[in-house]
Amino acid sequence: MGPEAFAPEAVADAGRHRLAECVQVRIAEDMVEPPLVRGSRVRVRLIDGSERRGEVRASRWTEEEPATEKELRDKFRRLAGKQADPIEAAVNRLVDSPDTGELSAALQVDSKP
Repeated sequence: MGPEAFAPEAVADAGRHRLAECVQVRIAEDMVEPPLVRGSRVRVRLIDGSERRGEVRASRWTEEEPATEKELRDKFRRLAGKQADPIEAAVNRLVDSPDTGELSAALQVDSKP
C-alpha cells in the first residue's frame, strides 16, 4: 500500500466503506501478554458461510521479519517518485565524497504542480 491509498478519492470510495462496515476488530489476548507478539489473526467469513483463517506471529518489516533490500528499494522508489534516481545517485556518491550538497539538492521538493 502506498500514498495513493490515502488520497481523498480512495478514502471516499463507497466500496471501501461497505467493506469496513463488515470488519470487526478484537484484541487477541494471547498476543498482548508478555512476551508481546506483533502479529495478527484473521478470520474471513465468505457469503457461502465458509471461513478462511490465517495467523502471523511477527508482522513484516520488524526485527523478527525484516524487509529485504529489494522491498526497501521498491518502497523508496514508489515514495520518492521522479526524485528516486537523483537521490540514489547522490547517496551512492557519499561513499567517495562527504559533500552532501548534491544530496541536499536532490531532496528539494518542487512545490509546483
